[in-house]
Amino acid sequence: MPKAARSRFQPSGFLAGEGRDTVVLTDNTADEAAVFIAWLRDAFLPSPDLIRFSSEPAVEAGIETDWRMPAGGDTARIAGELKHHIEVIER
Repeated sequence: MPKAARSRFQPSGFLAGEGRDTVVLTDNTADEAAVFIAWLRDAFLPSPDLIRFSSEPAVEAGIETDWRMPAGGDTARIAGELKHHIEVIER
């Protein structure tokens, strides 16, 4: 991840021995989160189709279904998916 991007993110989360591992991004715009997600997908994870996400509004609405992050595409595509998620949840 570029140094400038690293200084803006303060992810928190946990790693489990089994099941899902979780990273929580807070106080980010979709465009800012997309930079981190692209780095995670392209430089860290063994398979690009592993990222699923949700949002606080979705959880508060009782929606337990995860959304799948695109396995390819640039940060604009990732940000678009995040923004679409919010639009659907806030209807």
